[in-house]
Order: sequence, then C-alpha cells, then structure tokens
Amino acid sequence: MHRNLGWRFGIIGAVVMLAFWYIYPTVRWSTLDSPQRKALTEEYRRYDAAHPAPTFSEEMNTYFSRWYRGDKAKVVNLGLDLQGGMHLVLEVDADAAITNEMVRLKDSLRRQFIKSRVMVGSMSVENRKIVVPLGTSPEDEVKKVINDYSAELNVESADGKLLVSMEEKRFEYLWTISVKQALETIRNRIDEFGVAEPVIQREGEDRILVQLPGIEDPERVIDLLGRTAQLSFHIVVEGPASQEQILAKYNQRLPQDSFLAPLSRKETKGSGLYYLLEKEAQVTGADLVDARIGTDDLGRPAVDFQLSSGGANAFEKLTEANLYKQLAIVLDNEVESAPSIRSRISQRGQITGHFTAQEAEDLAIVLRSGALPAPVRIIEQRTVGPTLGIESIKYGLRASLISFIVVAGFMIVYYRVAGAIADLALFLNIILLMAFMAYFRATLTVPGIGGIVLTIGMAVDANVLVFERIREELQKGKTLRSAIDAGYAKAFLPIFDGNLTTLITAAVLFQFGTGPVKGFAVTLSVGLIISMFTALFVTRAVFDFLTERKWVTRLSMLQVFKKLTNIGFVSKRYVAIAISLVALAIGMGTFVIRGNDNMGVDFVPGTMVQVRFQQPVTTEAVRNAVSKSALGETVIQQYGSPLDILIRTTGTRTDRASDTKGTATLVGEKIANALRENMQTPFEVERTEEVGAAVSADLRNKALLAILYSTIGILVYVALRFEFRFGLGGVVALFHDVLITMGALALTGRQIQLPVVAALLTIFGYSINDTIVVFDRIRENMKMRRGQEFAKLIDGSVNETLSRTIITSLTVLFVVTVLYIVGSEVTRDFAFTLIVGLVSGTYSTVFIATPVVIIWQQLFARRRQGFERAKAQKGKLSKV
Repeated sequence: MHRNLGWRFGIIGAVVMLAFWYIYPTVRWSTLDSPQRKALTEEYRRYDAAHPAPTFSEEMNTYFSRWYRGDKAKVVNLGLDLQGGMHLVLEVDADAAITNEMVRLKDSLRRQFIKSRVMVGSMSVENRKIVVPLGTSPEDEVKKVINDYSAELNVESADGKLLVSMEEKRFEYLWTISVKQALETIRNRIDEFGVAEPVIQREGEDRILVQLPGIEDPERVIDLLGRTAQLSFHIVVEGPASQEQILAKYNQRLPQDSFLAPLSRKETKGSGLYYLLEKEAQVTGADLVDARIGTDDLGRPAVDFQLSSGGANAFEKLTEANLYKQLAIVLDNEVESAPSIRSRISQRGQITGHFTAQEAEDLAIVLRSGALPAPVRIIEQRTVGPTLGIESIKYGLRASLISFIVVAGFMIVYYRVAGAIADLALFLNIILLMAFMAYFRATLTVPGIGGIVLTIGMAVDANVLVFERIREELQKGKTLRSAIDAGYAKAFLPIFDGNLTTLITAAVLFQFGTGPVKGFAVTLSVGLIISMFTALFVTRAVFDFLTERKWVTRLSMLQVFKKLTNIGFVSKRYVAIAISLVALAIGMGTFVIRGNDNMGVDFVPGTMVQVRFQQPVTTEAVRNAVSKSALGETVIQQYGSPLDILIRTTGTRTDRASDTKGTATLVGEKIANALRENMQTPFEVERTEEVGAAVSADLRNKALLAILYSTIGILVYVALRFEFRFGLGGVVALFHDVLITMGALALTGRQIQLPVVAALLTIFGYSINDTIVVFDRIRENMKMRRGQEFAKLIDGSVNETLSRTIITSLTVLFVVTVLYIVGSEVTRDFAFTLIVGLVSGTYSTVFIATPVVIIWQQLFARRRQGFERAKAQKGKLSKV
C-alpha cells in the first residue's frame, strides 16, 4: 500500500484497541449499582487474602476475570470534588515534640542530681535549653553529674547557672522522627476507621496531606485525627478541688514531683475541678497492646485495654504499692477518671467516663493506633458533600458532550470532508485521553473536566492550521496530494511551538498547583500531546488513504473571507494601545479598590460554607440569621441557583486553643445552628472550605511563582525559536491578557481562587499559541520577501493568518461558553476567566504583540542610525 499506509493504520488500530481495553473497566464499573460494587470489592478482598502468593496462571485468570466483571482498581479515579469527601492539611508541631523531650531530659537530670546528692535550683526549659541554677553547689560538681549522665550533652556557663542542650543533629532527628511518627499514627487511625482508598502523604517538612473520599461525618474524623491521645496513669495526691483550693493548701507552691491536671470537660461540665498528681508516670499509652469498646459496671460505654508484659509488670507494682489510693487515668493532660485501687491489677484495665458509644469506639481507635508524638493542627480543610459531587459529574458530562457536538458540527459545516476527518481525530483524542487516565489511575477533578472541555476546543486548532495551509497551497494551483503534503509540512512547526508553550504552563501548574488544579494540568497536557498524534498522524493517514483510493479528489471548504484581506493593522497600533491602556486603567483601578475582596478563600485566611436550601431564600434573610452567630465579618452571596447560598467569613482560630476541631467545622456548626434557630426553611451544608494564614500565604506564593516561571519559560523559548523582540512582544501580550482578565473579574465582582489561577495560566498558553502562529508566518515571509518594509510585511502576515485566528478562537470560545452556561457553578468562574482571556488573547495577538515587535525594531533602527552617524562624523574629523 502506498506511503506505508499499512503500518500506519496498524499503529492506529493497536492504539485504539489498547484504549478501549483500558476504558472498558471504567464503563463496566459505572453500570453497576452500589450493592453490586460492594459485593465485588468484598469478594476480591477475600480472594486476595486467601491467595497471598498466586501462581502466574492464577494471576492471569484473576486479571481477565476482574477486567470483564468490573474492578475499582482499574477505573478512572474521581477527585474529592466529584465523589464527595474531605481534604485536610495537618501541621505537626514538631517544636512541641522537641520541648517535650527537653522536659523529660530535665526531669531525668533532676533525679540524677538527687541521686548524686548535688543541690541545684529549680530547673526550667527555655529555647531548647535546660536552665540549671547552681545554687550553692560548685560548678564543676554539677557539670560532672551532667557529663556522667550523658557525654553527648552540651553544657555552657552563664551567670551562676548552666545551660544544657543537645547536639543540633539530635534536634533534627527529633524533628524528622516526630513528623514521621505522626504520619504513621494518622495512617493507622484512618485504617482503623475504615475509609476506602484514602490518600495520606507528607508535604514539605512538617505537613501531612489527608484526603478521605465518601466521608459522611467530617466532625468525627477531625476529632479522631486531631487528638494527641497521650495516655498515662498517675497516683492522685489531692483532689478533685478547684485550682485555688489546692494552691491555698500548699501555700501557692506545689510539691516537687507533682502537677495539676484538670478533670475532663465531659466530667466537670464547666465546674473547673483539678487533681494534684504525682509527676512520674510508670505506665503510659506506649505500654498498650490493645484497646476495645466495652461497658462499665453500670452498662455504660467504656474502653477496655490490655498492657504488654512489661507494662503489666509495672502496672502490677504500681497498684500493689498504692492500694486504696486513687489512680488518675490522664488523656491529653485531662483526667478522664480517678478510681480507687482496691486490688492489685496487672494486664487488663478499663477507662470509664461519660462516653457515648461512638466516643468510646473512637478513643479505642486512637489508643490502638498510638499517640501522636506532637500536637497537630488543621491549617487547610475542604469538605464536599456527595450531592454536590454528583451534580458536578452531571454538569461536566453535559458540558463535554455539548462541546463535542458544537465543535464537530462546526468543523463538518465549514471544512466538509476535512472537517469529518478532524471530528474522527477529535473523538479518538477523547478516547485516548480517558484511556491514559484509566491506565495511570490519574484523578479526574472538576477543573480536570474543564481541561477536557478545553482540550476539545484546542484539539481542532492543529487541524485548522493544517486545513488553512492546504487551502493556501490549493489556491496556488497545486494538486490535492501536493497541497496536503505541503500543508502538513508547513503547519508542523507552528503546531509544535504552540503546543510546547502551552505545555510549559501546564507543567508549571502541575508543579505548583494543588489536587484539583493538578488534575486540570494533567488533562490539559495529556490532551495536547494526544492531539498532536491525532491531528498530525491519524488525520494524515486518513487523507492519504482517501486520496490513494481516489475517494476524495478535491476539498471544498467555506471561507471567512472570499479573498485575502488587506487591513492595515500596524497603522492602527497606537489607537489599539490607547484603548488597551484605558481598559487596563479601569479594570486594574477597580481591582486595587476592591483589595482583599478580589481574593477567594484560597488566598485569604478564612472559611467558606455553601448551604443549599429546599426553597429559595434571600441573601438578606440569611445575613440576618448568620449575624446572630457572633462570627464577625461575613459575606453572603447567592451561588448559582436560588437555592444555593455562599457564606464566607474571615474568622480566626481563637476557638482552637483547646479544641481539635478545624475552624471550618466550628464555623459550619455556628452557621448551621444560627440558620436552624432563625430560619424555617430546611437546608443542607453542601461544602466547607477553610484555609489558614500559613496555607493562604503559601498558595499566594505558589501562584506568583507559577506566573513568573511560566513567563520566563515562554520568553526564553520564543526568543530561542524566533528572536528576542518576538519573545518580548509575546510576553507583553500575555501580561496584557492577564491584566485585562483580572480587571474583568474585579468589575464583575468575582474572586480569584485556584481554578481561576489555572485559567489565567491557560490563557498564557493559549495566547502565546495564537501569537506564535502569526510570528511563524512573519518569519517565513521575512525569508521570502527580503527587502520589504517591515510594517507591510507584518500587515501581510497578520492578514494571511486572520482566517485561522478567527476560526480557532471561535471554536475554543464555543466550548468555553458551553462550559460557562452548562457547567457547574464551581467551573463558572473558571470558564468566565477563559472567555475574557480568549477574546483578549485574539485581540492582543494582532494589536499588542506585533506592535511591540515593530516598536522594538524602530528603537534599535534609530540607535543603529545614531551609531552610524557618530562613526561617520568621527571619520570626517580624523581626516581633518
């Protein structure tokens, strides 16, 4: 077969078959209802447990059987924003772990001093150092005790006291190990809790990312993960009594080796009772081997625990030596209960209190999983209800389908047979993209669906470039086959350059983005790479096949312009620049006036709660109800449908001193309580998001870095591929588009959140893609029309590519507009940003990028003329 069509169609056929192979499990799984999915998952789990080391034959049988029947391990992952769930970022207070270690070291040294009969003053821990007042003891004697205890300690003398510290590498080890142990403890707790397919991973030095799909009780999860669960047993010295009473009894000075611990808040109910306890704990949570829910003598929920052999021996000695005394069970520095010791106890015991069954079960889970080595706090929290996720999937699929139909219909109407071939490539593009995501278990998010919709529009861009080039070659009188050859050859470089610059921004997005934004970067970048294959390889093979068989002997296409336009764009550059400056002044002026109101919850510390009512309500009624919740400044706005209300507060973490709950949970509770008390309309909390100050600052920095690196990457690439003046023109146009878009967001009262940043960076890629096509034509014409005036050459190049610019802008604008109209509210700001950016990008390609190139050219031309005049003048003077 001519032109190696056999092997080309062989590759296409193999790729298509492979794609359908990987897509089938996702399609099959989607046809199963929830009970069928659970039954299959449990069946597979039991089989895997019974066959820990299967043979090759068993593995193959299992693989093909599960592929046919359906297997969740082979389907496209859905992000939390699509299936509902919880996203948390926890920060480990590793400094607290180091402080605790220094306190333990201080207590050990104090016992060593007592044992050595060396008198020192009251020791304390300050700035990672133990302060040891010398008192009447000689300094050398005190140092000897410290050195005998450990030769690895550093000792410094300072004004009648010694400062004891550990080696810096020891501090680094404690920091690292505390974060590592916290990660393992949290993983164990979630495993015990029974969440399917959680994501638990370390982020940075001291942060832990936790993603839990399908969570129905976020408050319980937060309490489970945030509890330190430091358990210890102490002999009671005094109490229960108020703190003032205990201090008065001991003349305001507590006995050595003792400390005050409050009675659990469940027990006191606000009465403020305390126990005075012996400091040393001979048995701790580290000695536990098991903890299960049980019942006390009155049938109330309790926690039964079992100790290790070493812990059992220590517990036996402790209880035998303190018969008829009270033994306090201390959990996270609070006394849960303090029963009297009536007999010797060894291996088993019970923790009692006013627990509910769920509280007892959760306490058993955290005790089994082990204590956190240091406190953790929630610095970012996002919760999406399952209903909102289902709606996002529905809207996303609808937007994708309509976009495909609109673009496919347009291509057939405008390009006829060539358009049908492009539609085949477009359909294959979507199939291959979904197959890729299924194979690599990539996560599909709401912005990721936006990426697919955008890919549908941008995928035809390459076809349009090729078809417009083929049209030009046909108009020059070439045969159809020669025109096709030339069209693909001349379109390759601008297609490659344009897609590569978009991939630069996608790579930056992936590097600096978070979960949903990374999902967008993956779908966009993979979609672009696949579109190169389908547009240049697949469509070319189909064209060659059809022309080889003589089934297609001519190509008819519609035209935007019947003949080549001759618009003087360059002469209008100053008018266009003036219009842009006015638009920028209005937009950016509004942006500056709005200040922090421009920023969404991702970039300004605060909490956002989305509430869905069963009947339409007014924002004023919601504002009046929420104002009674003492949350401070709140912003109330309608969100999409009349049933959805968005409530945003900049509430701080003042509640967090003694509470493990995240701010989002506390704010959500306050808002829900206020709405229940002050409004009659039933409602449901659909989504909560909280971003702390540290995370919002981090996200802001990442967004700025993403824009900076994208700019540098594009400038360097365009400068290398063309010339510096072209790279400068492209970057100026990019900033023009981004600033115009930001101004439009401000003028319409929208806020910048992570998906909007993703859209802004996508504008970077698309705008430069459009500009590169024009630059490529300018470069081509500079070689062919040497000596032509530069301004006329640019006008001619822009006019030659004008048809392609309008068509590609329209196709992408079609799909983004569909996403804006049909998509979910979550993608609406994203789509709006792209709409404004696309219009501005098309305008800036013609009226900003090319004028900058001309202005730069003129500046250097004048400078060069000045140098030449100066040189000539110098030559004349030298002759004189």
